Amino acid sequence: MRVKREKGQTNEMTEMCKLIASGELFVGVIVFGLSFIASDYNKDHILTMLGLGIMGAAMAMFGFGLFLGLMDGMKNEKKLAAEYKLAPIKPSRHTLKEKNPDWKPLP
Repeated sequence: MRVKREKGQTNEMTEMCKLIASGELFVGVIVFGLSFIASDYNKDHILTMLGLGIMGAAMAMFGFGLFLGLMDGMKNEKKLAAEYKLAPIKPSRHTLKEKNPDWKPLP
C-alpha cells in the first residue's frame, strides 16, 4: 500500500518557489516588453538582456525549487511508510523471473 497525498495537499517548498518564480517571471516579461517601447534609451539593448536574464533566473530558480521540493516529499513519504510499517515498493525477484524467464541477478 502506498501513501497518497490528499487532494489539494502540496509541498510548501514547491509552492513557495512557484510563487516567487511566477512573480520574477512577470517582472522579466514587463522589463522585456518595456525594452521595445523605450527604444531611445535602449540603444545597447540593455533592457532586453536584463528582461531575458530575469526570466531565465526565474525558470532556473523554479527548477531548483521543484527539485528540492520533490526530494523533500520523497523523504517525508519514506518517513510515513516507516511509521505505518508499509512494505517498500520494489518488485521482488520472483515477479521479475515470471516476466522474463532469462533474468539472472547480477553477480
